[in-house]
Amino acid sequence: MGNLTENYRLSLYTEVKEISNEKVYIVKSSLDDKIYIKKIVELENYDVYAKIKKLNISNIPKIYEIISVNNKLIIIEEYINGYSLKEILDNSIFISEKDLISYTIDLINILEELHSCNPVIIHRDIKPSNIMINNDGILKLIDFDISRLHKTNKSLDTIILGTYGYAAPEQYGFNQSDVRTDIYSVGVTMNIMLTGSLPAEEIYKGNLTRIISKCLELDPKKRYQSMSELKNALIKKQDKINKKNYSPIYKNSWFEIYKIPLKAIGFLWYLFIFMAMVGFFDQESISKERSANIILAAFLLILTLLYTNYKNIKQKLPIIKSSNILISILGYILYTLLLFVLFLFIVPM
Repeated sequence: MGNLTENYRLSLYTEVKEISNEKVYIVKSSLDDKIYIKKIVELENYDVYAKIKKLNISNIPKIYEIISVNNKLIIIEEYINGYSLKEILDNSIFISEKDLISYTIDLINILEELHSCNPVIIHRDIKPSNIMINNDGILKLIDFDISRLHKTNKSLDTIILGTYGYAAPEQYGFNQSDVRTDIYSVGVTMNIMLTGSLPAEEIYKGNLTRIISKCLELDPKKRYQSMSELKNALIKKQDKINKKNYSPIYKNSWFEIYKIPLKAIGFLWYLFIFMAMVGFFDQESISKERSANIILAAFLLILTLLYTNYKNIKQKLPIIKSSNILISILGYILYTLLLFVLFLFIVPM
């Protein structure tokens, strides 16, 4: 009878779209015609999701159903309409320290509530793809599939879980994960937001370097010991940055000082590329010159995307992505020469 009940509850949700390897789906309820997320997770996740279902935290997805079928858990949770922080970062050249602090404090407020539960809920997979900004601009923390309840009588994590580069050392079996594990991942996420790189590739240099470095200490005892301690450090730094910002010469980014002139230059540059492509500067319009114009415009556009690090392209290219600035500069020179040679090779003579 129990299975019939569970199967009936499941039948109320029609799959609309698969979004992750037969594990996560967008579904529609036949009861209210609303859209939800259906997740298929392991049975050992029951305690965490049952605990979250009872919580009243507005900035995490609300859990509506926990259904056990065929040795798996089916979770029906709130659908969040918006973009992940990863998608936002992929479409931005950089994020300012001011915005970084705002995002991080919102994230910390959620984690403070999770860490204040009894037993404590540790997320263990904090990263930009698990942080959503909904259509109202509100930050939400998602994906509790590897979260756990902290157990005071355990000394080690029994299962090694987490995302490479974001997971704290204790998640690899060196110790039991606790609130400081999430602090480590917050530090990695801050570094990614400011540099586009994992700490192993590049550590951010700026007003927040010391805070990020403390979050990333290998020894949990040397990190911030609570989310409130980390939040206080960020608020103090935020106050200092805001005071400096009363004078334009103290803006937290050179880009903010010259933002309008740079945008104007960027507009004129793209206009120049477009005009060159359509042959605006040619005295005569013949097909041979028109082909050369299009190739030249493509060459200039590719160089522009390369040098402005469009969608963090430098992290996808060998040599350029090196943390050694001299090697990175050499990479830019080599790629520029390669593009120039290709241009000469394919341009009609």
